[in-house]
Amino acid sequence: MRLVLVQWRDTREVADTWHDMEEVSKTHSSVIHSVGWITERTEVDLKISACCPLELEDKEVGRTTVIPHGCIESIKDLILKE
Repeated sequence: MRLVLVQWRDTREVADTWHDMEEVSKTHSSVIHSVGWITERTEVDLKISACCPLELEDKEVGRTTVIPHGCIESIKDLILKE
């Protein structure tokens, strides 16, 4: 599995009540950085897990994030140093 840093855009809500159009203009999507092991790629999503077992026969992973491909700005491979 590849360990990666994914930079992606997430939605942001302007407010949970009525608000002025000026607030709409001042609000932008959030840039998010997520680190994890690529556990699956589909046509629609990239799935990365923060916790993965050393033994490949162990099928459990933890803290998985599902990111739509259309939200991804970049994917960088990370290298572990021992």
